[in-house]
Amino acid sequence: MERNPDVDSYLSGHTFSNSGKFRVARTPLIDRTELITGLAKGKRVMHLGCADHLPLIQQKRADGSYLHDRIGEVAERLVGVDTNAAALDEMRSAGIDDLYLPEDLPADITFDLVVAPDVIEHVGNVEDFLKYAGSFGCPVLVTTPNALGMDNRTGLRAEFVNTDHRYWFSPYTLARSIVAAGFTIDEFYYTGGFAKRKPIRSLISKYYPIWRNGLGILATPNPTPDA
Repeated sequence: MERNPDVDSYLSGHTFSNSGKFRVARTPLIDRTELITGLAKGKRVMHLGCADHLPLIQQKRADGSYLHDRIGEVAERLVGVDTNAAALDEMRSAGIDDLYLPEDLPADITFDLVVAPDVIEHVGNVEDFLKYAGSFGCPVLVTTPNALGMDNRTGLRAEFVNTDHRYWFSPYTLARSIVAAGFTIDEFYYTGGFAKRKPIRSLISKYYPIWRNGLGILATPNPTPDA
């Protein structure tokens, strides 16, 4: 989404339209994992919602796609936080440490970056989730599936969805939610790499980012009045 003062006025709620139209700038193709690991490199990182789905942990670790492992390869320190105690236990049994339930996270740990990859669409209260992510005072990267992505546009007779999802986010509604939770947006990303098995789809998404299947926003929490 192209950012300018007019768009920011809508995102902040100062301006209203019942039929807003927001242009999407052409941006380079970028894979979601590459985006996350690139931003996490050399940093002290909190991985919020670190566990993934319990039945998928061992499978993804075996094929090298487990995101927590990938972030751990590049981060200076990686701390995992999740509300799923059973999944955290599964991670510990696989030799992964520095894992916490939110209520058990030590107060003296500081971070350079919080990453919340494809978590926001699962949570019960979006604003509370974002405010928790921003409570550590560092930039936050939020990624989520794109409601306007190609997979959704081509499903003419069916919806294809992770059955634990509660929301779909468009570029605007994700940005609006993040700004409303007290953040300033730094960067906007449309994620999706080039798939050799689907060259036509990949070319379309290369030139029209709004068709890509993933969204990402890097945002900084606004200072609190007493800070």
